[in-house]
Amino acid sequence: MAHPGVLAVITGKDLQALNLAWAPTLSADVQAVLVTDKVRFQGQEVAFVVAEDRYAARDALELIDVEYDMLPPVIDARRALDPGAPVIRDDIEGRTDNRIFDWEIGDAAETEAVFAAADVVAPRRSCIRACTRRPWKPAAPWRTSIRSTAG
Repeated sequence: MAHPGVLAVITGKDLQALNLAWAPTLSADVQAVLVTDKVRFQGQEVAFVVAEDRYAARDALELIDVEYDMLPPVIDARRALDPGAPVIRDDIEGRTDNRIFDWEIGDAAETEAVFAAADVVAPRRSCIRACTRRPWKPAAPWRTSIRSTAG
């Protein structure tokens, strides 16, 4: 892509050629840095734009055209674990479901005994409908008349 002020546009295929397409995760798995074959979730990054300033980068972003094929949606984390749900990470050989990891800690029998002996047990299930793996970056104008501290 040639555009004034743009130094580079990097795609997942570019990173793949350099063996940099995948990053480790906390679940002993890997995650795509940029899409290499198909977008697996809303907001998954498809390209990096490197520019001399944010205005050139924003202009270049407007020129990037991505064609998407619609995939069957999985919009509820609980339903994503149902048998027959579309497998999101079908790029992993042998993957037949969406379970990333199954983690247990402690003594299961002791835990059951504590619950059995409890006067009241209030079972609850929760599901985080949408989340991001990046912190929000607040942007605000700086005013010297306002004292600001962190922490």
